[in-house]
Amino acid sequence: MKKTTFMQRTLWLLLKSVSLLQGKLLSVRHSCKTQKQVTLRLIGLKGLTFSLAMLGVVSMAGAQGYIGGYIRPDRLETGQISNALIQKNTDLMVLGFYPKSDGHLQVTDHQATFGTGATRLASASGRTGVISFNGASGAVMNGKQDLLVSNSTFTFASWVYINSQSTYVPGKFIFKKAEGTKEISLRIGGSYGQVIFRVMDGSNSYQASANAPLTGILADTWNHIAITFNGAAASGSQVKLYVNGTAVTMTATAAFPAALPTTNSNFMLGENFSGMLDEPLVNNLALVESEIDQYVLGNYPFNTFNQTKTVAFWNFDDAANPGKDLRSHKILFSKVRTQIGGSPIKLHMTVSGGTWQTAVSTATGRSNFASDVNDIVTAESLDGVDVDLEWPTANTEAAFANYRAFIVALRAALGSSKIIALSLHPGYYKAGMDAINAANHVALQMYGPQTSWWSYSQFVSAGDAAVAYGIPKAKLIMGLPFFGTTGVAGEQVGYKDIITANPSISFSADQATYNGKTYTFNGVNTIKQKASYVCQKGLGGIMAWDLSLHMANYDDPYSLLKAAISILDTCSSSAFSSLSASKSSDQLAVDWTTSRKIDDGYFLVEGSKDQVHFYTIDSIATKKVNGSNNKISYSSRKTEIFHNTPLQMGMSLLMGGIIVLLGLAAIKSKRQFSMILLLPGIALLAAISGCKKQENPDALKSPETLYVRVVHVDNSGNKTFSPVVSVQNQ
Repeated sequence: MKKTTFMQRTLWLLLKSVSLLQGKLLSVRHSCKTQKQVTLRLIGLKGLTFSLAMLGVVSMAGAQGYIGGYIRPDRLETGQISNALIQKNTDLMVLGFYPKSDGHLQVTDHQATFGTGATRLASASGRTGVISFNGASGAVMNGKQDLLVSNSTFTFASWVYINSQSTYVPGKFIFKKAEGTKEISLRIGGSYGQVIFRVMDGSNSYQASANAPLTGILADTWNHIAITFNGAAASGSQVKLYVNGTAVTMTATAAFPAALPTTNSNFMLGENFSGMLDEPLVNNLALVESEIDQYVLGNYPFNTFNQTKTVAFWNFDDAANPGKDLRSHKILFSKVRTQIGGSPIKLHMTVSGGTWQTAVSTATGRSNFASDVNDIVTAESLDGVDVDLEWPTANTEAAFANYRAFIVALRAALGSSKIIALSLHPGYYKAGMDAINAANHVALQMYGPQTSWWSYSQFVSAGDAAVAYGIPKAKLIMGLPFFGTTGVAGEQVGYKDIITANPSISFSADQATYNGKTYTFNGVNTIKQKASYVCQKGLGGIMAWDLSLHMANYDDPYSLLKAAISILDTCSSSAFSSLSASKSSDQLAVDWTTSRKIDDGYFLVEGSKDQVHFYTIDSIATKKVNGSNNKISYSSRKTEIFHNTPLQMGMSLLMGGIIVLLGLAAIKSKRQFSMILLLPGIALLAAISGCKKQENPDALKSPETLYVRVVHVDNSGNKTFSPVVSVQNQ
C-alpha cells in the first residue's frame, strides 16, 4: 500500500468531517428568524457541547412595523408611483390576477409555443427575429388562453409577410380563436390583397372585409396590419383596419354584436398561413390611428394608459426563448423589484375580482385556484398572496363558508413559509376562525363606498369590532384611504389631485372642493390620529389604497404616508420606563427597564437604517417577577453590527481553525485533537452560511445611524413596542 503523508491524511479527515456533517453525525439546531442562539452538538465526542451566539443575524420584524401599499400595474407603468413611495413600505401587493369560474387564474403570461413548421428566423427581408410559417395546419403559434376576453374592445397588430400571390386563398389565418361554433378570426381572403375579420356565435355570423387595391397589402414584402374592434361604436365603424399606419375602410355584412362571444380556447396564429409574422400584440382597447402609428415606427411605448392595456406582445428577438411574452407578469414583477432597489420589502400578488364566488364554490375550483396561486408565488419567488375577494353576500360565517374553505386550501397549497393576507371590509369581516388562523395578516378596508367609513370614529369602531370578533391584534391591519369620494359611485379622485386643486388646505381638513363637488378624504391630522389608534391598540400596522393616488414626493408636507409613519416610528408602550442604546468600538449596547409586570414571552432588540424596515438583532427571555417590584432591567450586547458580517466572522474563525490545525500537524500526538478543533469551525461555517441564505446580514452593515427599539412578544404573539432611539456610528 502506498504510504500517505500526514498532510494527505489531514485533507482526508477534513473532507470526512464535512461528510460527517451531511451524515448527521453532527447536528445543527438553529433558527435564524426567531432564536439568536446556535447550539452545535458533536455526537459521539462524550457529549461535548459548544454554545455560541449568532452575532448580528437579523430577521424582518413584523406586526406594528407592517406598512402595506397596493400597486396597480397601469399606474406603475405610467410613472405614477415613485421609488420613494415604494421603498417606504414593508409589503407591496401587486394587482392583476383574476380567477375564472373553474378556479384557474386568467393567464397573465402568454409564453408562446410553436408547432412543427413554425420556425424562428434570426432575420428575414430586413427584420430581425421573426417566425416563419410553412402553410401547414399544424404550423402554428399558440399564444394560450384568455386573449380577446375583454369582449367589447380589442386591438390586434403585427408585421405580416405573405409569401407570393398564390397564398391568397380562403382559410389562411393570421389569428384565430375558436371553440365549437364560436370563432373570432382575422384571415387572408380569396382575392389578392383581401383580409377578412369574422365573428361566429352559434348560428350567427358577422364579417367585415377589405379588398385590394384598397388595402395596399402586397406579397413578398412586410406590411404592418392592425385591426381594432369597438362593439359600442356605430354600425359600420365597429371594425377598423390599418395597413402600414393608414386607415382602410372595411365593409361589414351586418352590424356586429356589442360584445364578442366568450371562448376558453387558445389564441392561435399562422394556421395554414404561408409567410412570416413579427411583433404581434393584443391590446384590450380599440386603439386609434396615432397609437398604431407608433408600432409602424417601431415604438412600443407601454408608458401611456392605453398602451398599458397591451396584454400580450412577442418580438421573437430572444433566440433562446422566442415565445417570450414581453407583457407577462414576470416583466411586471421585475419592474417592481427594480423600483424596490435593495430595500428588504416583501412582494405579494393580489387575487381579486373575476368570477371568484363560482370558483370557490366547489372543491375542484378551490383546488385549481390555490394551485395556480402557488405556481406563480413559487415561480416568481414572491413572499405571498393578498386575497382581495369582494364580497360574500352577508357578514356572516355562513356566507363566508366557501371563502373560508378556499383560504384553508390556499394555506395547504402554499405551506407555512408563505404569507397570506386577507383584505376584508368593516361590513364584511366575519370570515371564520379557520380562515383567520390560516392568514398572517387580516386587513380592513376602511374606505367607502359611503363617506361615513372615512371617519375616525368608524375607524375605531371597526377595529374594536374586529378584535372582539377574534382577529388577533397582531394580525389586524387597518386600511387608510389615499383618495376621496363624494359618496357617489364613480366619483372618486386621488388625494394628490385634491391637494393640487387646494394647495393651501389645512392639515386638519377632511373635505375639499374638486371640480365643483365636495369630496370627503383624510387629511394629515386624521391620518396621524388613525395611526395613533393602531399604536395604542397594539395592532399589526396599516395599509393604504393605493400608492398611485398619493403624491410622488414622500417628503411633501401633505404626505399621508409620511404622516402615518411618523406616528408609527414613535409607537411605544408604557410597558417600558426607560431605553438607551450606545456604541462602544464595534459593540451595540442596549439597556431597558420595564414599568409593569412582564414575565411571559420574550424581548426582541430590533435595528433599522431607515426606521421603516426593522431587523431582529437579539432575543432576550423575560425574567420572572418576584414580589411587588415590576421594574426589571435588561441588557443586550452585540458585536459586529457596525462592521463585519456574520459570514466574515465565520470565515475568520474557520481560517483560524485551519491555521491551528496546520500548526499542530507537526505534533503527531495531537493530530486527533486537531481534528476535533476543526469540526466546530466547519459546523459554525455551515450554520452561518445557512442563515446567510435565509436572511440578509448585510442589511444593517455599517449604518451612519442605527435606529433601535425593543419589542415584547407575549405568549399569544401580541407585541408591545418601546420608543425608537438612535445610535450614531462615529
